[in-house]
Amino acid sequence: MKVGTWIERLEAIAVGREIVAVAGKRDAAAVFTSRVHVLPVSLLDATCPVLALAFAGDELLLAGGDDGTLVAWDVTGKRKLAELSLGSSIRALAVDAAVARGDAGTIVAGTANGAIHVLSLAIKSGTPALASVTKHAVSDGPIQAIALDPAGVWVCGGADGQLRVLQGDKLRAVSPGGDGGIRAVACVGDGRAVVGCGDGSVRLCFIVGDVEAH
Repeated sequence: MKVGTWIERLEAIAVGREIVAVAGKRDAAAVFTSRVHVLPVSLLDATCPVLALAFAGDELLLAGGDDGTLVAWDVTGKRKLAELSLGSSIRALAVDAAVARGDAGTIVAGTANGAIHVLSLAIKSGTPALASVTKHAVSDGPIQAIALDPAGVWVCGGADGQLRVLQGDKLRAVSPGGDGGIRAVACVGDGRAVVGCGDGSVRLCFIVGDVEAH
């Protein structure tokens, strides 16, 4: 069953409480613009392909562009409220519980140059403001997937097959196994992460204490 629009190359999906956003790109070399489809309410015109999405409440959508710009969109008004350049194509986004409900909090982004960016979202007089907090350059390849464990641990998967575990200012790398890089990651909530690899395998590993992959 198909619901909503058709996108030639679907790259990102975000799910809010009542709405869903999808984005992607065209394969045509001469096409540089893109659209973010927010179902069922709006259509947002982006200036480049959008490869990562996350909701901050149902009224604000964070979109990571191939040009390295993170944009905060007003979904209803169909306008940009804030922008922040990260310097490289944004491949993954994740937000903490505060941002997810539309409040000030933390955003983590992964970029094509192998960096993990910790960002802040502030709300000033009802308007969002984005700022960089810290940056961790961890790989030569892209950071392709990010998830937040309920214990406050950010889990970031790279094209190099390494899983970076970030807690506060402490960062460590673990190898869950599998080939083809890490394409997706989700936290189970009991100290373990589920990792999807490019070779089609799904790995389960502990991200707190001793790491053990299955």
